[in-house]
Amino acid sequence: MKMAHYLEFINPAVKEEGENLTVRLGNKWFEKAKMDDLLLIVIPGKKDVLSICRVTWIATISFKDISESMLEYEHDPACRTMDGLRKAMKLAYGEKFQEDSQVTLLFFKKLADVVV
Repeated sequence: MKMAHYLEFINPAVKEEGENLTVRLGNKWFEKAKMDDLLLIVIPGKKDVLSICRVTWIATISFKDISESMLEYEHDPACRTMDGLRKAMKLAYGEKFQEDSQVTLLFFKKLADVVV
């Protein structure tokens, strides 16, 4: 059964066309989300849904093993380099994030914007 999950983005930029990627610390999202589940994009601390997306692929990997080619899909333009993604991970997770941390790669496609 398809589920819908709220997904918080500090920068809720989402590409209109094609695949998007968000990188999340640990395996919580790997265990929580399934293929074709819906993601309801929100800003932290808010419940107003900005976009509705669909999960297209999920994997876990060590942060240090993320390839530059994977980063082409990153939803946030500032995170399309390893340095940019590293800075965003440190901002979001603080000391919990390390270079060898296990992360979940959550790929998704945008279905619609939500008008509030």
